[in-house]
Amino acid sequence: MQRPLYRIYRADERANPELAAMLIDFAHERWAANRKVLPELWRFVGPFLNSERFNDIEKVVKGEDLEKRAGLLACSQNELPEAKQLLDQFPDVKNSIHTGELNWTLVGEEYRTELSK
Repeated sequence: MQRPLYRIYRADERANPELAAMLIDFAHERWAANRKVLPELWRFVGPFLNSERFNDIEKVVKGEDLEKRAGLLACSQNELPEAKQLLDQFPDVKNSIHTGELNWTLVGEEYRTELSK
């Protein structure tokens, strides 16, 4: 629906493993149709990312700049060693996350700006 997810009240509290699995399946459908995936989607996947689905985040990080930053932000929400290692490969982004310069609101706002162009 292309609605801003960052405006959902208490969004992080609503995230759960089942929602993450559905969103990953949705991303696969979008990719199969050669369509973009809303970068904010990874907010709800990051905390529940597992080793079996880690290749999805790796794919996101290889994408356009906003997608890459969203994928790395999702990695910052996860304790998997693979997530930490991937984030470590991008020290500038990791620092932006640590300082708060990169957050889900910024990702959502940047995505909205891109859509309006």
